[in-house]
Amino acid sequence: MKRIARGRPLVALASLCFLFTDWLSAGAALAQTPPSATPPATKPAPTPSAAKAPSAVAPSAVPSAPAPAPAASSAPAASAPPAPAAAPSAAGTAPSATPPVSPAPAVSPTAPVSPTGAVSPTGPVSPTTPAVAPAPAAADASASGSLGTGVDLGAGVSAEPGPPAPVATPPVVAAPVVSEPRPAAIEDVHLDEQPSLTPFTYSGSFFSRYELRDGYADHGLTDPRLNREGDAFVYRARLGIETNPVKLGSGQSVLVKFVPQAAGTHAMGGTPETIGDAYPLGLYEAYIRLKGRGFRLDLGRFMMNYGDGLVIGQNDWHEAGRAFQGGRVRLTSANKPDYYTDLFITLIQEGIAGTKSVFKGDQYFYGMYTSLGELGAKGPILDVYLLGRTFGGLPADDSVTPSLPGQDGATTLTLGSRIAQAFTHFDYRLEAGVQVGQSQQARGVKPLDRVAFQADGAVG
Repeated sequence: MKRIARGRPLVALASLCFLFTDWLSAGAALAQTPPSATPPATKPAPTPSAAKAPSAVAPSAVPSAPAPAPAASSAPAASAPPAPAAAPSAAGTAPSATPPVSPAPAVSPTAPVSPTGAVSPTGPVSPTTPAVAPAPAAADASASGSLGTGVDLGAGVSAEPGPPAPVATPPVVAAPVVSEPRPAAIEDVHLDEQPSLTPFTYSGSFFSRYELRDGYADHGLTDPRLNREGDAFVYRARLGIETNPVKLGSGQSVLVKFVPQAAGTHAMGGTPETIGDAYPLGLYEAYIRLKGRGFRLDLGRFMMNYGDGLVIGQNDWHEAGRAFQGGRVRLTSANKPDYYTDLFITLIQEGIAGTKSVFKGDQYFYGMYTSLGELGAKGPILDVYLLGRTFGGLPADDSVTPSLPGQDGATTLTLGSRIAQAFTHFDYRLEAGVQVGQSQQARGVKPLDRVAFQADGAVG
């Protein structure tokens, strides 16, 4: 009996050691659990038709309320107001006596957080009323928690609430908008490539000057314009209008240029009264231009100016200027931009006043002018040309001029060349040509054979 009585204190001591060891293990588990920034959702409760979903837990209490069960559907029912939470037990993790909480949809990573700390699974939460997840009738799990400073995490372990962690919002990628194709309207096709003559390009030339001429008559010079005596005011006004090139396809385009001109002379001596002054309005240029790859064609009345204007020029100093009527084609090279060859034929005198015969009485000026451009790097510019002038002649006893003798036709050819070069401090120019053929004479007089030459140079 004494041995049995002595053994009871040892059994009691072993029981106390076992309880102390179990208490130390529970305390170590609590110390090793890290605090959660935001209260995680509890495990979902099983339902007959869907998987369990976690419910939202408020940081201060676990509200729970019964919800009506939906009829033959797993959709959540309307939410109910929260009920008072159960008082905590001595251990701090006593199970709640409230009805089970229904499963709630999973919390989206981008769900907004209410001012009280509750996370709403479906949208914003009222600042004063915590959100309660609707509960279907088949829920068989309950949430437990404790009042005070912690939120129940299950298995009797709680964690202190901390500041809410920043929520990472994934970038929103807009889905591409796919529209149904529609048939293109006729006016929408190549709308920016519709041919148009606009916008116009404008140009102008205006001058007036005073001239004093004397002594021409002493030398037998009697040209009414170049050798007139006395003083006079001369004037000229031009206004040029050029259309926008209209594309024709295959690298070709067409444009029109129109340059009207008013020019004349105000004579100081013998000037008529102001009401009788005449200001003639004429046409200086009017042509259509067709341009393509490597060529350009002008048809109408146009100005021509080659080299220094010594042989063929526009005489821009004259108030009326010079222009030609006919056609001209220019050939160019893509490999040498300063190279070109012009072929032209123009009418400089109309013979209809002297005869009704076709081509009779007409004068034609034609030729070829080629500029070879620079010969080598910064070398001289070389031009060569071949020009011709032909008079068609007049028949005798024509219906326009009866009982008058005829006039023979005549042709003159000119072959020439020009070279020019510019240096740093000076430049030079040389031009020479030779002319052969027949010179035009009056009616009844035979044309004379002609051989002539000319040379011109300048250094500056």
